[in-house]
Amino acid sequence: MPTRKVAAEVLWRAVWLCVVVMALGGCMEQQPWRIGFIGGLTGKAADLGMAARNGTRLAVEEANAAGGVAGRLVELVVRDDAQRVDLAGRAVSELLAARVDAIVGPTTSAMAEVVLPLTASSGLAVVSPTVAGSGFSGRDDHFFRVVASTREHASASARYLAQTLGLRRVAVILDQGNEAYTADWVKHFSGAFLAAGGEVLLTETFFSSHDASLQEPVARLLAVRPDAVLIAAGALDMARISQLVRRRDTAIALMGTTWAATEELVSVGGRAVEGAVVPQMFDRDDNSARYAAFRSAYLDRFGEQPGYASVAAYDATRLVLDALARGGSGERVRQMLIDHEFDGLQGRLKIDAWGDTRRDVFMTTIRNGRFSVEAKLPGATP
Repeated sequence: MPTRKVAAEVLWRAVWLCVVVMALGGCMEQQPWRIGFIGGLTGKAADLGMAARNGTRLAVEEANAAGGVAGRLVELVVRDDAQRVDLAGRAVSELLAARVDAIVGPTTSAMAEVVLPLTASSGLAVVSPTVAGSGFSGRDDHFFRVVASTREHASASARYLAQTLGLRRVAVILDQGNEAYTADWVKHFSGAFLAAGGEVLLTETFFSSHDASLQEPVARLLAVRPDAVLIAAGALDMARISQLVRRRDTAIALMGTTWAATEELVSVGGRAVEGAVVPQMFDRDDNSARYAAFRSAYLDRFGEQPGYASVAAYDATRLVLDALARGGSGERVRQMLIDHEFDGLQGRLKIDAWGDTRRDVFMTTIRNGRFSVEAKLPGATP
């Protein structure tokens, strides 16, 4: 028969063990959600990647300030792909090893071609704020996006150029380093432009990552005497090409793509990009209460105005957080996103059965160093 002292000690240890187990269990229940982010934070596409990271970070910080999601805080795990295949592969491996619940990103179509095959077997939802290549449309997979595809943006831009501005002859230059986006954009633009009575006279290509001289390709573009030059490239390269064009011709019209529609285009391009036509995914002048609150919070947090990647990344992250709050986790997040409607910063958005969505297209002209909205064109159904 055990003594009272021994019995008391056994009882105390049993109670202590129960407390420890309960505490550990409680700690396990309170493990944070992990959201991975992957985007180009260095290199020529860094303006896009950093803006998207900031939009993602703000959404996560706001969720945590409000008490987290379903009683759990949210941890953001950030990785840089630098617009390089090898680094994108490493970033994916590290995010999977960190056991993230979903991934926001990548930020370019070229990197999506690398990331999606590597994440396919995991079943994790990959939600991109800015990948627009139409080659990703209509797939029954784990990829989602909160922007319309190049088909919508490019077709609307072509019709605007031909029907509203009355320009009929266009020469094109595109960056092959993000061909899943640029070549796709030019394909849809060319088809719509031809249907509207226009003609694409010449297409030149270059690789942004090679830093090759662009003087000769620009000279060939201007030699065919187009009404406009379409530059399918990122902001830095569009700024550089615009400067080369303006040295030879100060009057020719310039058009960019949604990829180049960042604040860096204006700050680096300067006078050379004045008058350039650039389609946008969002309205910088939106005065709705919801967007005004976001813009104020973003400015306070990062000391700069949000761009399209910031807005889209905030929407993408809120979409993921909403799925987690509704009971999603890991592979279940994907099911929560299919055929789902949610309130974006600038209106209600719907993710269809294929993970695609639509947005209105805002045609802007750069005037006095800012994007001035000239027309709002309804987005087509994905």
